[in-house]
Amino acid sequence: MRVVKRSTVTVLFLSIGSIFFQTALFSSDIAWDSSATYIIPDDGDTYYLDDSLVTLTSDLTINGILEVRLTGTLYTGSRTIYNNNSFTITEGAFRLDAGGAVCNNGLMTIANSVVRQRGGHFYNGDTGDATLHISSGTYFQSAGIFDNGFSSLGTVSITSGTLDIQSDSGFNNGVGGQGIVSVNGGTLLLIKGPLHNGVSSLGSIQLFGGTVSQVGGTIYNGSGYAGQITISGGTFSLVRGTLNNSASPLGNVTISGGTFIRSMGNFYQDWQGVGSISQSGGTVIGL
Repeated sequence: MRVVKRSTVTVLFLSIGSIFFQTALFSSDIAWDSSATYIIPDDGDTYYLDDSLVTLTSDLTINGILEVRLTGTLYTGSRTIYNNNSFTITEGAFRLDAGGAVCNNGLMTIANSVVRQRGGHFYNGDTGDATLHISSGTYFQSAGIFDNGFSSLGTVSITSGTLDIQSDSGFNNGVGGQGIVSVNGGTLLLIKGPLHNGVSSLGSIQLFGGTVSQVGGTIYNGSGYAGQITISGGTFSLVRGTLNNSASPLGNVTISGGTFIRSMGNFYQDWQGVGSISQSGGTVIGL
């Protein structure tokens, strides 16, 4: 790899083309490390991928700030992205491919764009606390595994836009560290595939506003450890599919506001463990 500095533009040449990282100020060049990894340095500047289609040919480590925007497009291929600071997709596009991985140990933000997981593995909270923030746009998981709270605290925050789960491999919340899925204005959509809440650590799904819509698949609340679903606003709609409370050993659903609606879906209490449901406010329909 060659790195060339041109005025306020850093050009990173790859075999498939070029990436243009425009910085606000002069900064140190992006450098190789001993393990042949592309590095975004933590030098106080923001690096932009604006108008290129790039498939990684080596792993990428983000120690600073990287923003994929405009018509910029980044594919992982079979490589791994390690985000240790800030990774934002703003109107650009990002794809996690089969054989690839994202290890998020910082803040990853989706705004006015679509992120597609077509395979591979997303580790949110891999070696440090991490947040995936969907402020608008969509995270579409059609294949592969998503582990939220893999070994540290992992948070998925949806304030607008959609987390669309359609992978047969599943979405795991609370794996080796605590997992939190917080919905406050957007949509958590489960179409097919399992959602395991509380795998080997505490898993929590918190609905403050917006919608949790289950139109297929299965939610295992307490899937090896404790699972908690809290509804204080918005609408939780069990249209089709199954909600098992508790899968094993402990699952709890708490409703203090908002609406829980079961239409044609299945709700099983004490499925393979001890499940509880409590209501202090809000509306429950169909249970």
